[in-house]
Amino acid sequence: GSDAAPNSTAALFLTATADPALARRVGESPGALSALAAAVATNAYGTAKNCAGALASVAEADPRLAQRVAQVPGALLALVAAVAAGGDAAMSGAQALATIAEADPGLALRVAEVPGALFTLVAAVATNAGGAAGNCAAALGRIAKANPQLAQRVAVVPEAMPVLYAAVPAVGSLAGYSTSAVLYL
Repeated sequence: GSDAAPNSTAALFLTATADPALARRVGESPGALSALAAAVATNAYGTAKNCAGALASVAEADPRLAQRVAQVPGALLALVAAVAAGGDAAMSGAQALATIAEADPGLALRVAEVPGALFTLVAAVATNAGGAAGNCAAALGRIAKANPQLAQRVAVVPEAMPVLYAAVPAVGSLAGYSTSAVLYL
């Protein structure tokens, strides 16, 4: 029935987030990453949040799996779109992007090169759409940390510096902490 999709994605999410070994198992299952990315892209039955969260956990479990997530056609674009939409998948989408960017400087570049990614991340820090400001600031920081050229690309996004400076006073919040880390770089 129609409840199979949300229940199965919830099961994958809960499995992937329970333990890094289980996240690796999800990530290494044939077709799993493509199915999760497709579900983020379509958000059928409201499954994008769980699927983006599962992709974040898989990417965090192993840098090799972060590479595999980034290689799934449309996965990075779907995660950026989830952030841009600002719904309940925004926070998980931003977490996945931050985790992928942290895994390897080449992956940080791939995230930065997704059309609209940097602008979307900055805008979400400004609006806290979907509660994603902290994860978006973390993604920007991890992209900037990869190399000086990527730090420059983050810095020149329209309104990036004012938005990041404005988030610094959010003491005690992930957005304030992550923004401070971006500005420190």
